[in-house]
Amino acid sequence: MGASAAATFCTPGGLANLGQASPDTSVRPARPSVLIVDDVEANLLALEAVLSPFNCQLVRATSGKEALRHLLFHDFAVLLIDVLMPDLDGIATAGLIKNRPATRHVPIIFLTGLETKAKDVSQAYAQGAVDYLVKPFDPDILRSKVAVFVELFLKRQELQVQTALAQKKEREAVENRRLYETERGARAHAEEIARAREDIIAVVSHDLRNPMTSILANAAIIKRRLLQGDADTVRACVETIERSVSQMDSLVNDLLDTARIQAGNLAVDMKVEDVRSLLQQIAEQFRPVLGAKQQVLDIVVQPDVTLAKCDRQRVFRVFSNLIGNASKFSPAGETIGVEASVRPGEILFGVTDHGCGISSDQQAHIFEPYWQASQERKLGLGLGLAIAKGIVEAHGTRIWVESQVGTGSCFLFTLPSADGDEGSASPPA
Repeated sequence: MGASAAATFCTPGGLANLGQASPDTSVRPARPSVLIVDDVEANLLALEAVLSPFNCQLVRATSGKEALRHLLFHDFAVLLIDVLMPDLDGIATAGLIKNRPATRHVPIIFLTGLETKAKDVSQAYAQGAVDYLVKPFDPDILRSKVAVFVELFLKRQELQVQTALAQKKEREAVENRRLYETERGARAHAEEIARAREDIIAVVSHDLRNPMTSILANAAIIKRRLLQGDADTVRACVETIERSVSQMDSLVNDLLDTARIQAGNLAVDMKVEDVRSLLQQIAEQFRPVLGAKQQVLDIVVQPDVTLAKCDRQRVFRVFSNLIGNASKFSPAGETIGVEASVRPGEILFGVTDHGCGISSDQQAHIFEPYWQASQERKLGLGLGLAIAKGIVEAHGTRIWVESQVGTGSCFLFTLPSADGDEGSASPPA
């Protein structure tokens, strides 16, 4: 490249145009720097005068050590180093520069005197010099050589800019794809919620309408039978109304508890409870109910099980939902097992049935609100397991299922152990 071409490329206007061509000023190419190293002030002034047409930052160094310090903090397009300098000469300085990975590829032009021997020139090339000039040098030749490396530096910077922009655009594209997938997922979730809400409304209206119809029908019967003095029929109708109201109350409580769980507002009253007493209450409550279906409740408590820290009424609700589900999906005559054992820092409970079992794809959904293993036939709102999960997690523990199709299911959950707190245990219910 000639001097005139170099001057054109490195004029202030030329560099400004390059900067304007960059589509993002945050990654605009850096202004090239040139390091001139000479221990003679007059030589430095001469080099600055020769290189003044370039729109480059000229950095001075009067010794090899000073040059090395500059290289710690700046990137240079090219180094102009005098060979003959006291203490650390140019060739030794170049050797140190080439031994450092960060500066190994910086081009070096040596400036030598007329008395420089061919052996020294050969050694200079061995240390990584790309060129050399003998003093006194032709200014146009020096400018031409420097211009080549300045242009290479700017091209390299431009490539880095374009690479950075490409990486930025790729990151933006990835983020846009992520946002799109998130939005699509949110939209699908919203549609799923909308469908679930419609199903809930249908089921709730059906489940509420049945007891309400029963209440109205029995109220009409009571009205007639009171006039006839038929006390037995009136008593039976009142009991039917009570069951219907209880059914409606349970439905409303399920919906309220589900809303509290989803909002993270389900409160638990933690107390130290005797596990055997709790399971005895479970047995007294459910054995007659299961007996009506010729099902058997078998409760096994390991000898080392003593106390748990929990909300007794809510844990009773967990057992009620799990045993109720086990009964619902088990045929008549089957045994439903309840077992309690000790694990480090907690009590493990299991409710086992020998029913139809749950497939692996269904197991991923059974604790979701309003989801039921049998989607074809609705057996209530499908809130029992979701409420059980919310109650257990409110205790700071977890619930899960182990099941195989055709062999039955075991629902397991844990509660915090309260060994050593016997004095605060609640009395048996």
